Amino acid sequence: MARERVYEVLWPDVPLDKYDVFHSPKKEIARRLEKALGWEEIGATELIQQASQRYWLNKQLITVDYWQLTDLLDQAGKVEDAPEQVALLRQAVRLYRGPFLPASTREWSEPIREDLRKRVVKALTTLTDHETDPEELVELLDRALRLDPCNEPLRCRQMRTYADLGRTDAVHRSYQDLKAALADLGDLRPRARTTEVYLQLTGRR
Repeated sequence: MARERVYEVLWPDVPLDKYDVFHSPKKEIARRLEKALGWEEIGATELIQQASQRYWLNKQLITVDYWQLTDLLDQAGKVEDAPEQVALLRQAVRLYRGPFLPASTREWSEPIREDLRKRVVKALTTLTDHETDPEELVELLDRALRLDPCNEPLRCRQMRTYADLGRTDAVHRSYQDLKAALADLGDLRPRARTTEVYLQLTGRR
């Protein structure tokens, strides 16, 4: 990350003419990292690496679940072997515990948060295509729809899965959840095809 980007992300109110005064804030960041990692007693060097005016955390000493998750998603996108891809995606979705920096109000965090959400929904959707256990499929669909409640193809898949399990009450609930989610977006309604699937599955056609 370039020095200017570091200031933009961490200290957006600092004027441009202060960008050259970076040694002290860098030292403070390293100190806080040592404290967070419990390395104050041990001491840790080179937590923040530098080349020219670019800086990054030393991945030999520190890692974060966001890096691990996105690395797994990247790897899964490159492999052609289906079982290997499924294994990588399962590891990735296990690491996802919620939105990226949910409490952050910084402008830069929202695009990252939204991109990660979409990538995890895509990973969960891919896993549903390879899942044969009905109960596991229900869980995957539920997780995906908690992240993307207005996704009508996934919602139809969920309703069909519930119908196959004989859980008509859950089919009703899924459709009502979709209606509520769409209404929250601005009084929208399910597509005709989605409603047709619901009516067929519940015998209300």
